[in-house]
Amino acid sequence: MNNDQFKLELDHVGLILRDLEVGRATYEGLGFKLTPRSIHSGSREPGQPVEEFGSGNHCVMLKKGYFEVMGLTDPDLYSTARTMLKKYEGLHIIAFEGADAKNNYRMLSQRFDGVQEPRRLERVVDTGSCKEESRAVFNNVTLDPNLFPEAKIIFIEHVTRELLWQQKWMEHPNGALSLEEVALCVEDVDSVSEKYSRLFNSKPAFPMKGVAQFKLSEGKVYIVNPAALAKWVPGVSPPAVPSVFGVGFSVRDLEETKRVLDTNSVNYQSHPYPGIWIHPDITGGAVVSFMQSE
Repeated sequence: MNNDQFKLELDHVGLILRDLEVGRATYEGLGFKLTPRSIHSGSREPGQPVEEFGSGNHCVMLKKGYFEVMGLTDPDLYSTARTMLKKYEGLHIIAFEGADAKNNYRMLSQRFDGVQEPRRLERVVDTGSCKEESRAVFNNVTLDPNLFPEAKIIFIEHVTRELLWQQKWMEHPNGALSLEEVALCVEDVDSVSEKYSRLFNSKPAFPMKGVAQFKLSEGKVYIVNPAALAKWVPGVSPPAVPSVFGVGFSVRDLEETKRVLDTNSVNYQSHPYPGIWIHPDITGGAVVSFMQSE
């Protein structure tokens, strides 16, 4: 299946914190409008019944893609977040949307061993209706974490897309428009890029040592080594190697975004290109970038 037949998009990136309320307050302070708290439910294993999990989220819904702020909500209930939190607090989840779950599973199984069969996940979504509870439904295909230790890679099928992308959640004080990019830090860019070339069925391109860029039909994935990371965001160390360390958003007006951050007393620094970035000490472990929309 080539790229013309299978358009792959960066669907969402997930930040995982121990305290969900801290995450909500932090990202509201960055000028995002977050959805209300939603508790996760899902199947522990493919085919098993759906049960309530001990985690929840708030989401930043954008015109293209979204950003998930996830945290623990009940210490007595199962959650996949606990395993990731043992490594570090910060960015862990990278989700792509391409096809339905059945075709995602078939395509990925042709490229890799250890692909997990589709798993159903659900969460309650606020639609403003008091008549009945609305539940967003997803069918997720995940890859073997031993093969992809740098991130939890998900190929997602949105069964109820209309419940997530509600206009009332897509207007942000900071002017954010879309999820543009996610960045991973690894020791060996070449070997990891070869693996992602198979994942995306495409070749990386970027004219800089220690960096590989994959351009999807929507969004970009950067793979960098620690030396390149230090040049891009001086003074920042990744939470681990390998790890997900950065996420970038396009904004309507970068000067407007700066004014919102200034008002909220959020420190930021400039990129060499039209953009700014915020230190992970402020954001719960992620380098958060805002870039002027083209």
